[in-house]
Amino acid sequence: ITDEELEHVSAITTLPQALGETHRTIGVDILERWHERGFDQYLSDDIEGSPLRDTGVEILEELPEFIERGIRRVYRSLSSDSSTPYMTAMDATDHLLDALRETDSPWFSLVHYWDTHLPYVPLSELPESVRGRSYPGGDESLANATEQIEGSPWRENLLSLSGDAKTVGDMMRKYDGGVVRVDESLGRIRKFLRDQDEYENTAIILTADHGESLGENGVFFDHHTLYEPNVHVPLVIDAPGFDGRSDAFVQHFDLVPTILDILGMDTDLEQFDGQSIVPGAHGRNLERDAVFHEEA
Repeated sequence: ITDEELEHVSAITTLPQALGETHRTIGVDILERWHERGFDQYLSDDIEGSPLRDTGVEILEELPEFIERGIRRVYRSLSSDSSTPYMTAMDATDHLLDALRETDSPWFSLVHYWDTHLPYVPLSELPESVRGRSYPGGDESLANATEQIEGSPWRENLLSLSGDAKTVGDMMRKYDGGVVRVDESLGRIRKFLRDQDEYENTAIILTADHGESLGENGVFFDHHTLYEPNVHVPLVIDAPGFDGRSDAFVQHFDLVPTILDILGMDTDLEQFDGQSIVPGAHGRNLERDAVFHEEA
């Protein structure tokens, strides 16, 4: 990280900062520090303190150390016989709903679920709907399936974090179990909003920071490389004006102007690299011929 890059990042206004005057902003994630920028509350399930705390600290000057610390937090609760993520989707949703019960003003929240990220859901905790699933080649051992990448750090990482999984099928069930748990958590949020008569006035956006390769192109249960499984991520928007599907190219930097547009904020959307994708008068038709990806 260069000084120029740090200066550039520190000058960027985050979405929570942009909404700070009109909304209570709540972040839920196990990654701390620079991810916290602008949130009124950041719920990290920190074993060293309360999971609910206020933050406004700027710590970008120590960014590399905090990235490393955040990655360590993902796995530091693991033991030799467990593969439970540090904060499950259920825990994250509990934290969010507890915070919303204490919020009587307009709010914005970012909830980062980790259940579909290595080490996935333990086999002993799989949802009933997943336990009996089978997959082509699922009976092959992880060790045999990954022999083609023997000696790579990616294989060592997988085998060290596989926990109670011994076969490719075991890992697939763990991943699918994570998907089910996230889906159930989204259902809990939607039910809460309906019970509070807030559902019709709430925009819900589901996306991911990356996809996951489950053996395609020699990448096993990880997300490096620029193949389609890693760079083609879901984007589902449940908000007024959105209906049906679109095959237009959309990128993550379109989300901030889209959210500001949904909220009707008095913001010059032309200042953003991305475009609002809200249908109608405020949205702009996306006419991109391509999108660009990079892996350092």
